[in-house]
Amino acid sequence: AILQVLSLTCDGFITNWSEIIMRKYHVGQDEYIYRLYSIALVAISFATQLNGEISRGLYFLSVPGTLDEVELGKPPTWSCASKLFLIILFGTTGFFGSSAAAAITKHFGALPMSLTSVARKATTLFLSFALFGNDCSFEHIAGMFMFVSALLMKAMGKGMKRANGILPPLNKESSLSMVKLGDAENCKSIPWTV
Repeated sequence: AILQVLSLTCDGFITNWSEIIMRKYHVGQDEYIYRLYSIALVAISFATQLNGEISRGLYFLSVPGTLDEVELGKPPTWSCASKLFLIILFGTTGFFGSSAAAAITKHFGALPMSLTSVARKATTLFLSFALFGNDCSFEHIAGMFMFVSALLMKAMGKGMKRANGILPPLNKESSLSMVKLGDAENCKSIPWTV
């Protein structure tokens, strides 16, 4: 329970921090994600080098088969090219998903991103119960209810503060993604559309 609370706290902190950075410094979501992933790549590469896991990982990629098959000497079911393709596919789709999440954070704020993330996770959880026959216990249902309730209360609280004038109104400035197609006047200021 402590690790779950710590994880949710860190997730909330990072999402709010991301919103502040992208808006304050006018950073695009793709640039933000690219730089964040680059820093993480350096840190993870350094840690895996210290643990000696890079050489084991490269060896695994250089021989056909799953980890079980390689370690036990079983006939391989995966080729090296298949493993590499899957890693590239996983990385690419992960980047697209992160870019979409950062775009939601930048243009709509941290709360809608949190709600979107919760809906995505709830859908994944529901599909795991429906498609794979996993057991859904009372704890699962209670946890989902508490998490969604907390997010909805936060959303209603923010909306009430904005309506009462405690928070400033939402910024409705047009952004690159909100430029109407065919609007030549707005497109003149975008260098790559000339």
